[in-house]
Amino acid sequence: MISNLKIIKQDRKTISIKVNIDESVTVKCPKKLSENSVLNFVNKKEQWILKNLAQIKSKKQKYDLVINKKQSLVLGLLVPFIKKSEFEKEARAYLTQKTHEISQILGLNYSSLSFKNYNSRWGCCNAKKQIILNYKLYMLDENTIKYVIIHELLHTIYLNHGREFKNNLKRLVGNVNLYKSRLKEVGFLLNT
Repeated sequence: MISNLKIIKQDRKTISIKVNIDESVTVKCPKKLSENSVLNFVNKKEQWILKNLAQIKSKKQKYDLVINKKQSLVLGLLVPFIKKSEFEKEARAYLTQKTHEISQILGLNYSSLSFKNYNSRWGCCNAKKQIILNYKLYMLDENTIKYVIIHELLHTIYLNHGREFKNNLKRLVGNVNLYKSRLKEVGFLLNT
């Protein structure tokens, strides 16, 4: 049986399971579903849950020094710890320069660039061509940073993830799945 299980009943038709970075498991389900039905569903998904818990533990071990603020992750490399304010200052300067350079090379213009500390996203772009990047993007290797910037710059033309967007992204960056997996690998660090 899975310990540290949280059941959230909502106005919805389906059940979803999420394994959280704190190693808890959240189940969202329809309000009328019995607790017994929810627990049966969780039991059927136990192997999937255990696999995801093991992956989270492994990631936390790999990045333990970053999580415990003994080291920082900068451009994909572990370096001596950098204070948050200094990290953010370096990140903003680097990401501003990179976004400008890539924009010029690709001929994709944006109206403004700003930074936020999102907990679950690396960046976004709206219909006004305003790009917002998570300054923690600076943790990633240069090619993955370039991927995220190109992704957001393409949203200045394509406001969705339709076929044209995907084809152009693949044409410009190559193996999209490689970058998606890199982002997923360290995505939990957005909450640190």
